[in-house]
Amino acid sequence: MKKLLHSTLATFLLAASASASTLLGVSWGGTGVATSSQTLSLGTASDTGGYRVWRATGSPMVAPSSSYLAQPFYGILQNQNGSSPQNFGTASVIHHNMGDYIDLRGSLRDAENPVDRSIAGLIYFKKEDFLNGLSTAGPLSFASDGQLSLTVRQLNSGGTRVGYLAVLNDGVWYLSTRFNGVTTVTLSNPTTANWAEWDPSSSPLPESPTLFNISGSTFTNIEAVGFYFFNSQPSSSANQPIFQASAFEASFAVPVPEPSQLLLLALGGGVALVLARKRSLA
Repeated sequence: MKKLLHSTLATFLLAASASASTLLGVSWGGTGVATSSQTLSLGTASDTGGYRVWRATGSPMVAPSSSYLAQPFYGILQNQNGSSPQNFGTASVIHHNMGDYIDLRGSLRDAENPVDRSIAGLIYFKKEDFLNGLSTAGPLSFASDGQLSLTVRQLNSGGTRVGYLAVLNDGVWYLSTRFNGVTTVTLSNPTTANWAEWDPSSSPLPESPTLFNISGSTFTNIEAVGFYFFNSQPSSSANQPIFQASAFEASFAVPVPEPSQLLLLALGGGVALVLARKRSLA
C-alpha cells in the first residue's frame, strides 16, 4: 500500500516538473535510415524564369516503408539553370555503409552554353512525426539545455555554399546559425540564439535574411524544424552544385501537463489506491 502511494506521488511530481528536462524530437542519420537508396518525391514543379521550384509540404518527400525506416521529412526545393529551368540531377536518400544521407545535385554545365547554376531548399520535419510522444504533446518550445545539430557537405568550391538552421513557430519560419561548406553545426541552447523571420512561400525562394533580432525564447508553438541551404556555381565553373545532409537532431522542452491533465493524474492515482485498499481488505 505504501509503495503504491509513493509510486503515485512520484509520478505526479515527475509530471509537474517535466519542464526541467528535454526530449529528443528528431533523430535522423546513421546506417539505418534506409535499406536501399530512395528517390525523393518532390511534388508539383512550377517555373519562374530560370528557376524550377518543387513544394512537398502536404505529403513527405519520403515516407516510412519497408525500405525507408526513419522519420519522414518535407521540403521546398529549387533548381536554377540560367534562364532555362531544369530538374535536379539527383534528389535521393542514398543508402551507404558509412552512413545514409540526403543527396541533392543541380544541373551539369553545358560546355557549349555555360550559365550560372544553383540549388536551394528547405528540408524539415513536422511535429506530427516527432519522437518520444512529442507528436501529440501540447505546444512545444526549446529548452536551455536543448540543441539542434546538423551534419552537411556542400561539395564543389567555386561558388556560394551556405545554409541555416530553420524553425517553424506558430506558422512563421525563422532561420539562424549560418553554416558553410562541409561541417557539423550544433546550436546549443536555441533559446538564446538570434533568429530571423523568413518567408519561403515565394518563387524563386527569397535570399537569406540579414536581420537576426528574434530570440529563440519567444518560440512557444514549434511546429517543425529543419534547415535551409543554398549552393551556387558560376558559368565559369564546371562543378555541379551538390548538397548532402547526413545527420539532423532536435530536442525540445518537455511540455508541462495542463492543470486538467495533472488533476486526472491525481484522480487516477486515487482510484488506484482505493482499488488496492479494497483488494487488501477482501
